[in-house]
Amino acid sequence: MTNGQVDRMGPALIGGLVGGIASGIPCVGALNCVCCSLYILGGGIAGMMFAKNAAKVGIFPSAGAGAIVGGLAGLIGGLIAGLLSAVFGAAANAMGWSGGGMQDISEIPNIDPEVAEQLQGVMEWLSGPPTLGGVLLSVVVSVVVGGIFGAIGGIIGNAIFRKPPVQAPPAASPPAPSVN
Repeated sequence: MTNGQVDRMGPALIGGLVGGIASGIPCVGALNCVCCSLYILGGGIAGMMFAKNAAKVGIFPSAGAGAIVGGLAGLIGGLIAGLLSAVFGAAANAMGWSGGGMQDISEIPNIDPEVAEQLQGVMEWLSGPPTLGGVLLSVVVSVVVGGIFGAIGGIIGNAIFRKPPVQAPPAASPPAPSVN
């Protein structure tokens, strides 16, 4: 914080780390199925920290400022989550954990054999080792989604924790001259 400016990157990094690490861990990351809640959480943390830092220098941050900080946190979190997901996916595949419970699509009753073959191919591709294209797609999607929902979290966190600047009390007027 210098010259009345409020640090945005510090809160964004911390919020992004929280949201990204939580989103990248397989079982915890499943919470993102509920309205991308972990990205909103990371953005909310960034928005809260930004609002508190702004209050220290007497600035009343706008909702747009909260969205920017939360969006940055979401972008950082999405990058971290995408990379962590790739690492966990590669580790699970190396240990033979992925694709263990896959059903043969052709066994589903009343399914067109051509559709079954295409679906089976997609399921085999998804359960196979991660490819560079798959990892890049995962990271790009995580970054875009994280940025959007992080901005929403930043708006919420900023709105809850921002405080209006303290107004100085009006100056006392000098006493009126007395007439004797």
